[in-house]
Amino acid sequence: MLQLLLLANCTSCAIFGAFFVLFPAVAVSIIGDPPHILVMLTGAGLLLNAVLLGIAAASVTDYTPSIGYFIVCDAIWILITLELLSTGLWSIGTAAITVSIMVAVLLSLLGFGKWLYGMRRT
Repeated sequence: MLQLLLLANCTSCAIFGAFFVLFPAVAVSIIGDPPHILVMLTGAGLLLNAVLLGIAAASVTDYTPSIGYFIVCDAIWILITLELLSTGLWSIGTAAITVSIMVAVLLSLLGFGKWLYGMRRT
């Protein structure tokens, strides 16, 4: 199950990362109003994280210390999303807010699953 969660997280990072890097103008129009360069840098970071998640998924048997890293990354993304939503910075409009909340919920579930099936079993 842990490997499946890591692969799901890997896939979501790869999809969003590629979208942010290849189509930053479209991503900005969906997200709200962040700077294009920030969207592209975030996309590059997501692509790097996807590679790391893929490596972790390929080598995980039960517990590895890297699981904690991925859980912390999920938590940081969620906290930044909550901060941006609460301040109204960049997330403008119903679609942007809805997408932001959906991604935060997805990452919450993935992070909890990784904790449940990885970190907790040590």
